[in-house]
Amino acid sequence: MSRIFYFGYYLANIDLDDNRYFVPSATNKMTYIASVLADQGHKVTIVSASDALNTIRKRKISVLNENLSVQYFLSFGRKNKFVKAFSKLITQLQILAYVIMHIKAEDKVIIYHSLGYMGLFTFLSLIKRITFVLEVEEIYSDVTNDEKKKSEEMRYFDRANAFIFASESLNNIINCDKKPFVIVYGIYSSEAKDVIVNKLWDDGLIHIVYAGTLDPRKGGATMAVRAANFLPNNYCIHILGFGKDEDVINIKDEINVLNNDACKVVFEGVKNGNEYVNFLMNCNIGLSTQIIGEKFNESSFPSKVLSYLANGLRVVSARIPVLELSKVNDVLTYYEENSPKALADAIMSVCFDDGISHNLVVDKLDQEFRNDINCMISSL
Repeated sequence: MSRIFYFGYYLANIDLDDNRYFVPSATNKMTYIASVLADQGHKVTIVSASDALNTIRKRKISVLNENLSVQYFLSFGRKNKFVKAFSKLITQLQILAYVIMHIKAEDKVIIYHSLGYMGLFTFLSLIKRITFVLEVEEIYSDVTNDEKKKSEEMRYFDRANAFIFASESLNNIINCDKKPFVIVYGIYSSEAKDVIVNKLWDDGLIHIVYAGTLDPRKGGATMAVRAANFLPNNYCIHILGFGKDEDVINIKDEINVLNNDACKVVFEGVKNGNEYVNFLMNCNIGLSTQIIGEKFNESSFPSKVLSYLANGLRVVSARIPVLELSKVNDVLTYYEENSPKALADAIMSVCFDDGISHNLVVDKLDQEFRNDINCMISSL
């Protein structure tokens, strides 16, 4: 079996007290992919590029199981922009040294695509022979509408030996040379296997959750809040969001101006690990409120959809091409317009007695992915 080094902004559940920067959705998906590979006997080391947020954090290794560990680096934190820039430089130099010293030609490398270290790995691919699989969740320049950055991203993609894509659309756009690839929309297994579900409420309401970014460029959280004005009071919407301080303030302001006769909306902040899973399992409907018509929705699969399905929720989503082309299209409830009223109507149309086991849909995808990624890694 292979030695695999998996690079990304990652923070394991057991290390949350380290208070390093990470994106929960990316960490959750990396955990799933790394665990699949470790289950198949590969020796996987997740190499984390995550900086400390405040105090200095030392270099360390966390062992998650016999085939899976995490390497963290010395970081000086993000107390101000100068310390942040210095800390980022030190982290990247440590990653550079780590690759040169530890990775051999026969080893496999998976890189979670990020603009934060794209230049570093471009440089590494020039000075050291490494076989690397690029995990692409989205084309970031499609979000920022930066054509110069789009060209840089596409050149970077060309250097990869193989891909892990989040959607069929990304493969069609990026993989012009027909390199080996697998597609994984999100987490294909129930995150609740080791979680004892604690009941959070017993109020007879239909509980709806939006979990994801508060970034106004993607608009999802705002749409979810505004839909409350068109829902009766037997519904309750929960916002689990992460973002900049101003994004949090803005979403709280949106909640504060809601019609008092509307359904209740609660801002829940960020939840991780078992607390996140337990919360999802107490809800009935998950929202994936992408902005219809935005270019990034042509290729960016909303990973929250799989997280919802894996935990037994019905899913209401904007009708976007990347979902219509996917293998979960038939179990989603769509709305057709960028309006809170359209979203609310879709929520109220959800059928809870359709006889579909969403967990079985996800289990089938899990088995297909396990076979596909093992075959791809073994072929490189």
